[in-house]
Amino acid sequence: MAGRRYYAILSGEHQGLARAELRAVLDVEAAGYRILALFEGAALFEAELGSPSRVVDRGAWIREVGLLVGVGEATKPGLLAALSGLESVLEDAGLDPGEGLRVEVDRFKGYSRDSISRDSVLSLALDFLGKAGVAASPRAPVTLRIYLTEGVALAGLALYRAKPGRFLGRMPRRRPFFKPGPLSPQLSRVMVNLSRVRPGHAFLDPFCGTGGFCIEACMVGASRVVCLDIDAAMALGALANLSWAGCLPLVARADASMPPLSLDSVDSVSTDPPYGRSTTTGGRRYGDLVESTLSAIVDSVRRGGYIVYAGPHRERPHVIAESLGLRVVERHQMYVHSTLTREIVVARRP
Repeated sequence: MAGRRYYAILSGEHQGLARAELRAVLDVEAAGYRILALFEGAALFEAELGSPSRVVDRGAWIREVGLLVGVGEATKPGLLAALSGLESVLEDAGLDPGEGLRVEVDRFKGYSRDSISRDSVLSLALDFLGKAGVAASPRAPVTLRIYLTEGVALAGLALYRAKPGRFLGRMPRRRPFFKPGPLSPQLSRVMVNLSRVRPGHAFLDPFCGTGGFCIEACMVGASRVVCLDIDAAMALGALANLSWAGCLPLVARADASMPPLSLDSVDSVSTDPPYGRSTTTGGRRYGDLVESTLSAIVDSVRRGGYIVYAGPHRERPHVIAESLGLRVVERHQMYVHSTLTREIVVARRP
């Protein structure tokens, strides 16, 4: 493919989910892409991107995206090798180094601390720039990023970083309607992203609770957001929260196993069915509840659409999707507390 080479700095928590979110976002935002390498806290990829900022803005656990200059061992010769492509990357991107470059060095969880110090990396990078005739300035508009992880040094030109605290205003307790138990906006966004909902698409959460998933789907551009809950108070509360967030959803009190949906009317589904300490299943077993719901909504999902849902690992949630003929694309496990490990299932209608 003819795309450019990029690096992404990912959240240090739940590496598997962060990588899966990056792939899902690239499925939506890139005309084509391929993953080149995966490291702790970072990923390298080649892609045809209209705007790298959209990858960061859409992601929850994608902290930064930039142009990849090079990668080498976390040693002085390896770092020099990683920096050797700087001039050609600047030229290809149309970036003018006349105003200099700002140099920043980061290390993931102490990797390569014994092989090369941060001061050595910074000194070597500044010396490299000096020999190349490029000034180093802390106020330069372009940042030369050097990232150390897993025995390697990544060099790149930072293009876009996530805004700090961007999810804080949507934390559950800051919404007009609150009940204990909802997932954080960050994890809700990750699960929405895994459903590959695109701008203009229709999104469904059949167990919407206080509306967190639907808020995040609205934020990434879904044009129609369907929010269902069997509890009338929850449905009204979700409507209040979505209105507060500036969304115009379709909210209804409905049993998830009998949703008021027509065939092929939904593009993406993401949901967190009840199963934890602060939720109730109305006396129904988790497995029965999810099986009846997936059976009811599967024909409403357009062919090739994604269905993302969570459940206790001990219940083997992925088996439910497989039994209904859905293709399980991914499974991710998250430790919650001593009696619950959550499994997130990404399934697809064939």
